[in-house]
Amino acid sequence: MRPNDAPATEGTFQVLLYRLNNELEEQCRVMFPFEPQTQAVGFYAAPTVDSEGNAYVPVTVPDATDTRKGQLWKVTPGCQTTLLAEVTGSFAHASPTLADVPPAGGTTGGYVLFATDGRLQVLTLDGTPVREYTLASNARVLTSPVIHNGVIYVVQEDGTLNIIESAGVSGYGDAIWPRYRGDNDGRAMLWGTGTPPSVCAAAGLGCSVYLPVVIAK
Repeated sequence: MRPNDAPATEGTFQVLLYRLNNELEEQCRVMFPFEPQTQAVGFYAAPTVDSEGNAYVPVTVPDATDTRKGQLWKVTPGCQTTLLAEVTGSFAHASPTLADVPPAGGTTGGYVLFATDGRLQVLTLDGTPVREYTLASNARVLTSPVIHNGVIYVVQEDGTLNIIESAGVSGYGDAIWPRYRGDNDGRAMLWGTGTPPSVCAAAGLGCSVYLPVVIAK
């Protein structure tokens, strides 16, 4: 995000996403091709990381008219990037949610739920659109979609609660971060000092941190 007192001169900033290991050592970085020259543009939500270490990164970027567009990027552990979705005239201020597909769904690998202003997209993990929902208002979505018993709940900035049934999801996917609930039953707990989270160990991964940064040149 751009500081309030930052100069508006073009070429002042670089926008990067760093992948760090659990010792906070840089593993790789991604440079995004935009500058946060207007407020509410940039990274405003945490990436969601799947069991293979791929990060699903929501970002709001300026468009040609200096307003904004919401984007969802997939970043591999090697910092290779793929643009999965883009919504013009919208903010992307909510972390995406990974979702399981019912056994009879015919799709492997799960879905990613991407919420922007007045809109929810259900995508495969490679960005193929599955379905799209128009929300009850045009307000922003500032928090991740929630799944319970196959029902999706989306809360908007104006207080509107959207309840989406028969969406073709059965529960949370295999995200290792964020995992605020600890597991699908909400039994979150802290682990011992120096011990990696069990979800990371079970996946055979070292824990990673993705850190978005704006750097003044």
